[in-house]
Amino acid sequence: MKLFLDTSVLVKKYIVEEQGAARLAALLAKASTVIVSPVTWIETHHAFYRIKREGLLDVSSLKTVFKMLKEDYTFFHVVAWNSALEEIAVKILEEFPLRSQDSIQLAAAVTSAADVFCAADRKLYLAARKYFRTIEFIE
Repeated sequence: MKLFLDTSVLVKKYIVEEQGAARLAALLAKASTVIVSPVTWIETHHAFYRIKREGLLDVSSLKTVFKMLKEDYTFFHVVAWNSALEEIAVKILEEFPLRSQDSIQLAAAVTSAADVFCAADRKLYLAARKYFRTIEFIE
C-alpha cells in the first residue's frame, strides 16, 4: 500500500504519547511506500520546535526526534514541487476552506497516486474525501 502522510499525522510517529500513535504504527507496518509532501520537512520541524516550546520535549528528546526523522526521510517518497501541484493546490483552495499548507499537502497526495490518505486534521480529512476512497483520520 502507498500511504500518504500529512504532517499532522506524521508527528505522531515520533511523539508516541500523542493520541493515535499506535494506530499510525499499524498503518506504517502495512505500507510499502510512505509518501510526504514537499513542505513536510519544514512543517515537521515547525511542529517539533512548537512542542519543545510548550515544554513537552526537552533538548535531548528533540535531538533524538530530529535524528529519527532524518533517518526516516531517506525512505520516504517526497512529492516534487511543480506547476501541476500548484494548480491542484489552488483549485483545492477554491473549493475548500483550508490553509494554504494543507492545500499543498492534499495536492501532493493527489499527484502522488497514493492508495491511502492519512491525516489528523479534520478539515483536511473532509476535503480529502473528494479525492480518495481510502482515508484514515487519526486524532
